[in-house]
Amino acid sequence: MSRPAFAYLLERFPAFTQTFVVREVLEMRRRGVDVPVVSLRQTGDEPRGHFPAKAHEGVIYLPEPEELVAGIKNRRAKGVLPKNLNHRLANWGDAPDKMRLYEAIWAGEWLQKNKIRHVHVHFAGIAARTAFLIKELFGITFSITGHAQDIFCATDFRIGLDALIREAKLIVTVTDFSARQLREQYPKDAAKIHRVYNGINVRAKAPERVPVTPPRILSVGRLIEKKGFDVLIEACGYLRDCGMQFECVIVGDGPLEQPLQTMIDEWNLSAFVRLAGPKSRAEIMELSLGTTVFALPCVRLADGDSDNLPTVITESMAFGLPVVSTRLAGIPEQIDHEKTGLIVPERDAEALAGALSRLIQDPNKAHAFGEAGFAKARAEFNRESTVGELRRLLAPVPWWKRFFCLFV
Repeated sequence: MSRPAFAYLLERFPAFTQTFVVREVLEMRRRGVDVPVVSLRQTGDEPRGHFPAKAHEGVIYLPEPEELVAGIKNRRAKGVLPKNLNHRLANWGDAPDKMRLYEAIWAGEWLQKNKIRHVHVHFAGIAARTAFLIKELFGITFSITGHAQDIFCATDFRIGLDALIREAKLIVTVTDFSARQLREQYPKDAAKIHRVYNGINVRAKAPERVPVTPPRILSVGRLIEKKGFDVLIEACGYLRDCGMQFECVIVGDGPLEQPLQTMIDEWNLSAFVRLAGPKSRAEIMELSLGTTVFALPCVRLADGDSDNLPTVITESMAFGLPVVSTRLAGIPEQIDHEKTGLIVPERDAEALAGALSRLIQDPNKAHAFGEAGFAKARAEFNRESTVGELRRLLAPVPWWKRFFCLFV
């Protein structure tokens, strides 16, 4: 039996908030790439039925932290821990992030035993630091897909982003915007930085939509500051004051639920704006079928954090919805202004209201934008294409197979 081409090393798998990673793993397997997943954490309260059964196959979970540490300490006390691992533990002392070292020892030994020589990590976060130490201790190479906060914001990890970039065999990021930024920050490593979009499932044909009355504005995301839901609510205030009839449904939960509800109440918008709470994919699809326009007015925070390539925008395009968002990070790579949707300045509620009003009052334009958005989603963000790009980077076809194909 041939050894796996590589393994995924992830902080938690499968994770409800990282459905795109599940899609990627399943597509790799569908393409015949043997990819076990090493998960540092159990999924906890994640709803198991949310993912297909195949997502749970081939997942190796590390022991719970207390058990993991106790097991390695016990081996060390008995003198059976390899010298290089014992030495690294001794030198780490009580410095922060020591758990990454214990994780690296356990995962590295498992990878070594299974003859896996490379791991791929999503997010330059905890799992990436573990991968860094696996390389140091076992010589197993690693690569990273960087997304947004993990590459946009400074951290206090003992192993910095510069070290991860330097030691990684390959760096993938999900937009041209972030690829350019990383190449400018780390010019010595620019050649190994690549852009591969997050892919989604795109049907051969956009689903039939029947917009409801009054027109519906839909938004989906965690109720956190960088999504700009407060700006959307303010924009709805402008629409209401102009006498427009509409409903705005915001799907999701998060720490800003109460402040946002207070804003809705204080602005007397409860007849127009509704916080709908979290919804299943099927429920969001049903809402989308009756939606006029999708809106996500993302903003950049003071610490540099922002969305980079919001999956919900691409998914809305795949539903055939026109989209309104902001000129931020990689969003203009998703939305072609005046073709698949409209882009407005961030934190500009009046401009957002104008864009929404325009699409609500011009159904033909909204329909044309939706059709163009679907075509773009299928051409550029289709999972089969994006995972194909990633596979070529992570698991290239051996030269002898390419040579053989020339004569078949």
